Amino acid sequence: MDKEEFYALAKKVFAVDDSDIVEFYGAVEHPILYCDCPRHHFHVPVYSRVIIRDVNTLEPLPHGQVGLVNLISPMVRATPILSVMTDDLGVLHDGGTCGCGITSPYLEIIGRVGLKDIKTCAAGAAELLANAGSVR
Repeated sequence: MDKEEFYALAKKVFAVDDSDIVEFYGAVEHPILYCDCPRHHFHVPVYSRVIIRDVNTLEPLPHGQVGLVNLISPMVRATPILSVMTDDLGVLHDGGTCGCGITSPYLEIIGRVGLKDIKTCAAGAAELLANAGSVR
């Protein structure tokens, strides 16, 4: 379901205007939340960077092209996680095209790649623990 359809359904079913819906995007491994602006775009904060990478070569792509979302921030000090490659497909847009007044680029999430092959961290850990138990 796209955002416009979701907002219309929220209005119809719950009488909630889209201006009262707050969205954010983030990852457990990445400490930054990308909160939406009044136009529901995820602007990249000054203390973070987002690189969209080609799905085959992992080379950076220019704004406007779909690729894998790579989240970068120096905010994590407890563990060495400066750069996190996600399983999400996204597009980075020039912030000036949003119209909300925020000039930083904004991230549009398109979806996930290879849904059947993706495991959450918890599922991956459970699988590793199960396999470790059978080795003993």
